Amino acid sequence: GRRGGGGGLFVELRADPAAGVGPNAPAFTIAASWVGSTGTPDNSERSVVNGLAPGENPPGMWPQFSDPDRGKPFMMLNMYLALRASVEFYSAGDCARAIGVVDMMGPSVEGWQAKYDDLDINDDYQLMLMLRQNLTNKCQTEQPIQPINMDGEYPSCFFI
Repeated sequence: GRRGGGGGLFVELRADPAAGVGPNAPAFTIAASWVGSTGTPDNSERSVVNGLAPGENPPGMWPQFSDPDRGKPFMMLNMYLALRASVEFYSAGDCARAIGVVDMMGPSVEGWQAKYDDLDINDDYQLMLMLRQNLTNKCQTEQPIQPINMDGEYPSCFFI
């Protein structure tokens, strides 16, 4: 069975290309105010800045995290999204993209495993490969299509 673990929330922010937002622009600002234990009011405001322009991915398509421990949940989320998208494409009758999503995710998983060699990631990848084999058996005449630019939107690091 799988090991239990914590949770996390990842939010992908997509800028409107027409907005003219360039690199190093604030993606969003967080503000907080509170009353300290001494009764003194205090506040803090931080802006999260993305060094990349909208639609631009980091060099080598490798994500960057302020806390490296966030990488594994990010990778697992992308694998879940790939599994879900693959099943949804198949359910909608699009065998080519159903297989293509799995193929699109493969190099990212293999790159991750070469760097970190994680058992959970490996297990999810094996599940993904089994799904691909099942899809290939059902969709024998289809050539995989990687849906890299679905709906005209930019792809994220590693996946959609």
